Amino acid sequence: MPLSETAIRQAKSESKPIKMFDGRGLYLLLNPNGSRGWRFKYRIDGREKLISFGVYPDVPLKLARDRREAARQQLAAGIDPGEKRKAEKVAQGDTFEAIAREWLALQEPKLARATFAKATWTLETLIFPGLGKRPIGKITAPDLLTVLRKIEIRGTYETAHRAKQRCGQVFRYAIATGSSYIFPALGNVRRPMSENTVNAALRRLGYAHDEMTGHGFRSMASTLLNEQGWHPDLIELQLAHAERNQVRAAYNRAQRLVERRKMMQAWADYLVRLKGGAVS
Repeated sequence: MPLSETAIRQAKSESKPIKMFDGRGLYLLLNPNGSRGWRFKYRIDGREKLISFGVYPDVPLKLARDRREAARQQLAAGIDPGEKRKAEKVAQGDTFEAIAREWLALQEPKLARATFAKATWTLETLIFPGLGKRPIGKITAPDLLTVLRKIEIRGTYETAHRAKQRCGQVFRYAIATGSSYIFPALGNVRRPMSENTVNAALRRLGYAHDEMTGHGFRSMASTLLNEQGWHPDLIELQLAHAERNQVRAAYNRAQRLVERRKMMQAWADYLVRLKGGAVS
């Protein structure tokens, strides 16, 4: 029998936890200490799993049911709601400050002490207060422009220019390590730009159909990274290619992010040297 707000308010747990079931996997767990929490039990890939929907009465019965139905829709689409929640938390953790500090740590051995100190000061003092806590994948060009204009208002135009450069380096690092999309879709910043849009831009830049395509950049990166000696598994992961061996794909779900970040930083460094004419 489905729960009601009246039944929930009147229920008590004296000596041990009690489960009040609402149906379709949703129940309210009443603890002897008086706390009441929503739980959703489900099965996926033959395994039983459990996630929390919040605490009652902060999350009332209707909202708990809405969350249950949303989770069941995800299951119907083959999505594990618990894993989806974890992924969203990880994405939220990729803040501008977190990614910028990763980038700074990689630059410290390469930069002169004074240059590194200035880069750190620029980000910590001028950029982090406005953008530091924001998920890097959700920061837009107007967001960055707002922060930079606050610097320009002081009359420190060169400082604003340097801050913009540092932010650009951080964003490129985020793109290389998979923390942010390189080109968001025009109508949806949470999705990458389609290959047709990229190809149309290349045509406007003067590249013919037989000279370069959007996919051509991926092929070029794969070829050169293999030639540079990077492990093929890292390259395939970075290109988001599915594992061809179905048995291996079922058991090996490692993302190897630390190694991939090193590889993509090396790739970014290579492109900088290429632009400067240091690579033949």
